[in-house]
Parts: sequence; C-alpha cells; structure tokens
Amino acid sequence: DPVKGSGMVQLYRCTNATSPDFQLHLEGLRPEALYVVEFFNGETQELSGREAASLVIHLDTPRSFQFISYTLK
Repeated sequence: DPVKGSGMVQLYRCTNATSPDFQLHLEGLRPEALYVVEFFNGETQELSGREAASLVIHLDTPRSFQFISYTLK
C-alpha cells in the first residue's frame, strides 16, 4: 500500500530453480525513508527504502519460501 508505506513479498523457490538468490525490485518505496522489514522467522531489520527495494533474498533449498513485510517507520 503506497499510501501507508507498507507491503508484503512472498518468495518461493521452485524445484528446478538454478539460482538460490532472488533480487527484489520493489517500486513505490521512498529511497531516503526508513522501513522496518520483517521476515517469516521473526527477524527484523531497519533499512532505507533504497536498500529494501533492491534486497537480495537467498533460499538455500528447492521448495523453500520466504515471507517479507515492510512498513514505513
């Protein structure tokens, strides 16, 4: 939701995926603003909009997943 400055990303690594890394290309984030990014395992990070928009997510094994939510701080 660009108005509220929040959103969610769902990633899934297929069984035949050749790379374990996913490069995010999120749009609508304010580059200089600070966002709280929360991962499925409960880990949180504070990242700039620029950092969050281009985050690289690593999924070790096929059929693994990651849910990520972000909120404008």
